[in-house]
Amino acid sequence: MKAHTAQVQRYIIFTVTTMVAILLFSMSTFGAKLQLAGTFEATCDVQFKTEEVLSFPTKSSIRLSMMPAEEVDIYVLYGRENLPQEKKTEIRRARPNQTTIFSLDGLKPDSDYGYQVFCKKPHARIFGERDVHSFRTLREVTDTFSFAYLTDTHAYALWSQEASGAGAFNNDFEEFEATRDNLLSDDMVDFVILGGDWSMPNCSGCQPATIDGISVSGGSVDSQQETDLRYQKILEQEVLGSLFQETPFVYVLGDHEGESGWQTSTNLFGLQSRLKYLPNPFSAYRGDTNGRYYTFKTGPVQIIVIDVLANTFIKPQIADDWTLGGEQLAWLQKTLELSDSKWKFIFAEHLVGGETDALTSNFWKGRGSIKATDDDTPAGIYKGEQAQVDALMQQYGAQIFFSGNDHIASIGEKLNPDGSFATLHVIGGNAGVGASWSSSPDYMAEMTFPGYSIPSYLTNTIGTKSPGYFRITVNGKDNVLLEYVRTHLNNPTINGTTLFSYLLEN
Repeated sequence: MKAHTAQVQRYIIFTVTTMVAILLFSMSTFGAKLQLAGTFEATCDVQFKTEEVLSFPTKSSIRLSMMPAEEVDIYVLYGRENLPQEKKTEIRRARPNQTTIFSLDGLKPDSDYGYQVFCKKPHARIFGERDVHSFRTLREVTDTFSFAYLTDTHAYALWSQEASGAGAFNNDFEEFEATRDNLLSDDMVDFVILGGDWSMPNCSGCQPATIDGISVSGGSVDSQQETDLRYQKILEQEVLGSLFQETPFVYVLGDHEGESGWQTSTNLFGLQSRLKYLPNPFSAYRGDTNGRYYTFKTGPVQIIVIDVLANTFIKPQIADDWTLGGEQLAWLQKTLELSDSKWKFIFAEHLVGGETDALTSNFWKGRGSIKATDDDTPAGIYKGEQAQVDALMQQYGAQIFFSGNDHIASIGEKLNPDGSFATLHVIGGNAGVGASWSSSPDYMAEMTFPGYSIPSYLTNTIGTKSPGYFRITVNGKDNVLLEYVRTHLNNPTINGTTLFSYLLEN
């Protein structure tokens, strides 16, 4: 009888223990269904160096990356908003200071999704929740939608100037923050194309700063650690991280990313840090195996990102020194040839050539617009390989060439020799860094800037040096509307409003 009683007691203890374990497991595994409804109360108390970052969306997937500061178990719950069907990723053991990348797969095109990260320390029993965020997948062929082009943020440089006190006498970082926040609140935008010059391993304006208690020198980097820390900082919430938590991005490499062929002191550092902190777009879009150039489709648009830097092995002195390299040029031609999209847009750091009149120290950087031609007119022939790129655009029906680098916003019509419309060229503006050389002789030849107004020296060119970003709205196959959304710190009634626009019709 005593033995039977002991057996019953052991059975009861086992049953209760098992039920508790099942309950705890259910809470950690299936609590996710309650997360999106906001009823699960445990929180994730793990520290992260970079929080959720969304990048490289497709019609059926998106990349989600983050870097914990300590060892942690992580999984992600995601599902269509207002629908009960959720998906759950595998649970991963993430190491400190290493980027963990999830591919959220099995998505539907043209759909809003919510996602939520769950994490716990390795020996904890219950997963805690992080905040719910959202994103949108890429579009079907006939859809109307918008995306943004944000370029020349100089994000790390502006942050370092603010952190060091060197930016106390200007509003550059505040303008950057306002531009970022305007874009974050722009509900029309599906994703952001981040034009070049953001991480800044190659930099003349960066100031000494401290990140995670580690001193980072000013100027260009001289170690892998310093490059890593610059990438980490720009992905933190106070710089660009808050934007990319909600709005997926793809990038264009600028010369300040330090990966140019002639930048031998920084190009390996830049490449290694980029691939450490960000997913490689090759996995989603193909193109270059190191993610320097690639292409994808959304709606009736083929987006083509090219790199004018990596294959240029000498510091250019004339337009002919710039090159895409034979392999990339052949890839570009094949991509345009095979594309059946109505709209074809090319994005680059700058022209594959550009202004070469040595009137300022910046002439070699591929600057220029529709007047960076052999006769300095919109009807002239582009210098260097840009002539080949422009010819390919016309041959295969690509309509717009987007570039950055100049820190101005401009829309200009490139003309044929007979004066007819050929292609549209857009310079993306800046997020707050300004255009310090806009009064230099070569820029005065390109366009004039009376204050921050909208100069127009020809009927086929408009522009400004005011900070902001472009919103590009694709109205199916009918037309494309380009709007420059201004940033203005001192006048909230015009901050976030359209400064000028251009309608490209079918």
